[in-house]
Parts: sequence; C-alpha cells; structure tokens
Amino acid sequence: MQNVGFLNLHAHKPGKWAELYQMLEVEDITVYVVAEMHLFGEEESPIHPERHWTGNNRSLSGRKGGGIGVLWRAGTSWTMLECTCSEHVWVSGDILGIPVLLRVVYHAVDLGHNEGNVHIRCCIKDDARRWTTEKEVLLVGDFNGHIQPLDGFQNPNSDLLLYTVQELSMEVLNLRPDCEDEFTWCSCIDYALVSHKLLLRVQHVHIDEAGKLSVSSDQNRIKVTFQSQRSLPATAYETVAWNFQLCLQDVPPTNYEQHVGELWCIMHTHEICSNSRGGIRHKGWWDGDVRVALDAHHMANHQCRAAVTAAHPADKCHYLWDQYLAYKCAKQRVGQRKIVAHHHTQLKSLTTAGSQGKRKYWAYVSTP
Repeated sequence: MQNVGFLNLHAHKPGKWAELYQMLEVEDITVYVVAEMHLFGEEESPIHPERHWTGNNRSLSGRKGGGIGVLWRAGTSWTMLECTCSEHVWVSGDILGIPVLLRVVYHAVDLGHNEGNVHIRCCIKDDARRWTTEKEVLLVGDFNGHIQPLDGFQNPNSDLLLYTVQELSMEVLNLRPDCEDEFTWCSCIDYALVSHKLLLRVQHVHIDEAGKLSVSSDQNRIKVTFQSQRSLPATAYETVAWNFQLCLQDVPPTNYEQHVGELWCIMHTHEICSNSRGGIRHKGWWDGDVRVALDAHHMANHQCRAAVTAAHPADKCHYLWDQYLAYKCAKQRVGQRKIVAHHHTQLKSLTTAGSQGKRKYWAYVSTP
C-alpha cells in the first residue's frame, strides 16, 4: 500500500511546516504535493532530514498562489524533472512498481490569468505526451474549478480540467463514491486525476472534511491510497479453468455460442469492475425506477422511428407516436419525483450536519 496526498497549504511560518512533517508520518504518506505555500523569490521551505523537496516559488509580480512543490520520502525512487516553464513541477518515480509521472497543478482565479491557465494546460499535454510513453500520469492540485457533477455548474478553470481529462484519457478521483458529499473547500476546487492503469490500483480516496489532518489550512487534504494487489492471484486461474471443465461435463455445449457463453458466465464471477465512463457518475436521485422509465422511453422512440422509416400505415405511426409521448411524460414525472425526494433528504442532512452544516447548506443552495 502507498499513499499520495495533496493540500493547499497556506504555509509561511516554520511552525506550520513542522506540523506538516509530523502529519506526513502519522498518515504514512510517501509523496505529498502542496500549493499556495506562500514562498516567494529565493525563500526556502524548512528542511526535514527524511524528506526531499522540490518546488517553484512565485515572484511578487507574477501570478498569485504563493508557490507549488512536492515532498517525498528519502530513499524512494522519486526525482525532479527539469522543466523550462516556471509554472511547472514534474517529478518521476513509481507507485507499487508502476512508473509514474506526477505533476502539481495550480490554476489562478484572478482576472486576466485565464491565458496563463490555458498555457499550463497546453504544457501539461505536451509534457505528458513527451515523457509518458511507458509511464502513468497523476495530476493533483488546486484547479480552482467547479464541475457539473459536484457543484452543479462549471467555470473556465473546470473546462480546462475536463479538457485535460479528455486529452490524456484520465479519470477524476473526486467523482468516486468514497468522495461523495466531501469537499476540499466550501465546494470542490482541488482535484486528483489519474490515468487508467494507475486507476486500477486506487483503493481509497479520502478528503479530510473534519480538517483534523489539514494543518490548519482553510482547505481539506486529499489522500489517495493505492493497493498492491489489484487482481486475483495466479492460483485463482486454475479454479476458473476447473469450474469451466465441470460445467462442460454437466451440460456439454451444442454449439460455439453456448461454449463461449458458459465461459463468460464463469469469468464474470471473477472479473474486476472499474469505472470506464470518464469519471462521470449518476446524480444522487438516479435509481432503478428512473432507469426503467428511461429505457421504456428509448424503446418507444426506436419503435416510432422505425415505423416512420419503414412507411407503416398512418394509424400505426400515430399510435406509436402517442405511446412515445406517454412514455416521455412518465419518464419526466418519475425524474421530477425522484429529484424532489432527493433534494428533501439532502437538505435535511445538510441542516443537521453539525459544525459543517451551515457551510454545506449555503454551498448546496447557491448552486444552480
């Protein structure tokens, strides 16, 4: 098992760095990425004998943010990569034996800095394609972006984030079920993105909603835990083969399709499922009733279109059209009913959420 963390640090005083180093040991984090560390010019972070550090400070006349950097445990394989752009920090290493390129991302939100953010996105794409021929990619940082599945709206920075996800075929870890209703700020602005092979090793993603592990920052720490075993051991293959042989002895297949079907049924009991939908998950109100209503609506649509295309009699086309409208209205009614019920439950949980209740409530009702 190996842990990678990120925090928008807001650290300038040595005491906060000491608290951070202590927290790294408590959480057993191998690589820790920080943004907004408020180091400018030639300032340096306090050195720890068991940690290596690389980073880029901000100039007083440049983009705001206070600097970005990476800490990693001494004795590991992580090394800094030379970049020509001062906005970049790339490090190379391995996670559980998988070669990985890790990059720190910081997107500014000040007026006039969107051009700089676009430049960063282009550099990420170019660097990743140049260096990642045989390496996986992990991007973590403060994107200052809001995406539709989490916050209900998008801003220019989230567009850049989603472009990066699409161009590099990555997944947004914040969209995993274990991050549901967890935010890095009053909404979600810090993200972790991984490429596909590395995604298969992700065991858990934790956002420190309570703020106990975020060293007094106004934002919450993200920790990604990678597991060492992602598939069945080699001995399990013998079990699959044996079950298949027993199945063939009980009911010998009469044709090739049945033979393949039996094999697929046995393989299905052992397969590992992963999210391959680009990191997008359904809304909280989505359930089986909505799925059934949507499928019925789609089926009625296909039947009506097929009848019109085949030039069936007018009365049959009108009948199928009326059916389509009826299923469409039924789908809308089911969806609206589920949305209302979900919002009622969500608001009730937010208003009784203790010390974080008010903040979550206003973040929830302020989204479109």
